[in-house]
Amino acid sequence: SLLAIIALSISKITASQTIQMKGFMQLCLLCYHYLGSAKVMPHFIYNGIRLVVAMFLFLTGYGNAVSIISRQKPFGWASLIIPMIRLNFLTVLCAYLTNRKWGDYYFTPLSSFWTCFSLLWAHAYVRYGSRNALYGMVLCLLVLLWKHEAAPQAIGWSNGVEFIAGMLAKSSGAVSSWHFRLQLDVLSAPFGCLYGAYICSKMSVVSGQPTSRNQQGSLIFFSNIMFPVSLAVMISWTFCALTCQRLKYNQLHTFISPIMCCIIMNCMRSRHKFHFFGSSSFLRFIGDHSLELYVLQYHVWLTGNAQLLLWYGTLGPASRSLNYALNFVLTSVCFMYLSRIAKQQTSKLISECRRWFSV
Repeated sequence: SLLAIIALSISKITASQTIQMKGFMQLCLLCYHYLGSAKVMPHFIYNGIRLVVAMFLFLTGYGNAVSIISRQKPFGWASLIIPMIRLNFLTVLCAYLTNRKWGDYYFTPLSSFWTCFSLLWAHAYVRYGSRNALYGMVLCLLVLLWKHEAAPQAIGWSNGVEFIAGMLAKSSGAVSSWHFRLQLDVLSAPFGCLYGAYICSKMSVVSGQPTSRNQQGSLIFFSNIMFPVSLAVMISWTFCALTCQRLKYNQLHTFISPIMCCIIMNCMRSRHKFHFFGSSSFLRFIGDHSLELYVLQYHVWLTGNAQLLLWYGTLGPASRSLNYALNFVLTSVCFMYLSRIAKQQTSKLISECRRWFSV
């Protein structure tokens, strides 16, 4: 796993690739909720979805780190407040209108926490240097890993994750759910930050100087070696996901998911292009609207998390299966359209905020 992180190729992941990857993962989550996979499907489906969530958080840390470090952006409160508005505006509005709690949309608090973490760490990297930022990252991880279920029993301090969860959620159920999910992926976003910082340093983005020919040759050589090794590790993870039960896999997930995320990113950056055939407008649309799709699925698409599809009524004198198919198409079209409208309105609000902050 360490070699897979270090032996990187010279190509970079584009924003279009990461957006389409988010779109594919969002489709997996929608299908998971629609089919009620947590109740009716085998455990390996659950294990795969856990990796999808970890990859989302990994990309959060990676994208924020690359954006801040590559541009050498100085710290400003606008760079922290505007992403929080983008992530939470629709969630808070829906929670208020439907008398829900903010913590019920567990992925929004989770993403908000790790977005703040990655942005602050990236700004510290720019201001204080890579070594001090690395020391700070290690300290933060020690705090978050206090008394972790899968950590060594010698760590007997009070639970840092539970303390943070208690500050961000009010009800005991929300604290328990948020604590469980934060604990599962406590290393994914930090590894994404470190991965993005390493890419910026290797590609000489900060200094603006290209890598030498010898460095490019060595990176290509290691890429050719590590690509099949990465595939072998991915196959091993697949075997583990197929054979481990949920509780057993959850104990391993915290430490193996960041490795898998690094390997997936390494394969995407490899010189071997057969793993990424082209571009998909549909996946790009889903990736651009992933937040809106996640929040609105509980209001205009599903009757509840992993329950039934909303039924708009009998659409004609047809068979039940045809009515169900037509209802699925209608609800899905309305779902996509409303997500697009929500994204447009949120973008307008963000534009006004940028103008107000003079960003």
